Amino acid sequence: MKQILLVLCGIPSSGKSTFAKSIKTMIPAYDFEIINTDTWRDEEYYSEFKPEKENEVRASALDKTDEMLSQGKSIIHDDTNYYTSMRHELLKLAEKYKCDFGVIHITTPRDIALKWNEGRKRVIPPYVIERIASRLDTPGKKYAWDEPLFQYDPNNDSIEVAIGHLKKILSSIPRQEKSDNKEGISDQDQRDRVTRRILAGFFTKHKEYRGSQDILKVRKEVLNKANSENLSLDETTKILRDRLEEELAAS
Repeated sequence: MKQILLVLCGIPSSGKSTFAKSIKTMIPAYDFEIINTDTWRDEEYYSEFKPEKENEVRASALDKTDEMLSQGKSIIHDDTNYYTSMRHELLKLAEKYKCDFGVIHITTPRDIALKWNEGRKRVIPPYVIERIASRLDTPGKKYAWDEPLFQYDPNNDSIEVAIGHLKKILSSIPRQEKSDNKEGISDQDQRDRVTRRILAGFFTKHKEYRGSQDILKVRKEVLNKANSENLSLDETTKILRDRLEEELAAS
């Protein structure tokens, strides 16, 4: 089984850890190791929360991720990963070990996360959830590599159905290549892959559009334009996302 690094992204108390455990249990072929940053947090950590403490926690989790990837393990990095830069640090580890990489965006609404937080054994100060929610960089908004492999709202979607969809996606994602593309994958192939990933995320979020020929046509038009004009992956991503937003607005 190929090695993969899955990076969870979402606000605190959104159901990330539950989903991580479900992935490990329900997709056993990958034999995932979960690296949960709460391992380095205790009650005192939250009672006297200071943003600078996060630097130590993230450094410890990154070191552990590096160590486990070096052993050939597939990893689920279970943390908020709310800044693009945080996810990019993990991308660089995937590139270092030439393993597959994917961001999973847990899209639980803020009010639901705050409600669930009240039932936790270790309650997170609500202002921490509010702070992270207000600062979260939406995955895929700027960069093609950051486009979510999968999006999941545990408040609305069955975890069994979600895991089923994720399992199919995992079997088809491309191997992560070095940013300078030394392995020789063509620009056209890269554009094809990233536009397929964007559409997969779109259909996950907007189930009513699954199978829509109009949406599939939009992807084809954008892909043809990107190939004919030799657009970068980021330019291709932006154009496709804008076109999809236009389709939503027009419906």
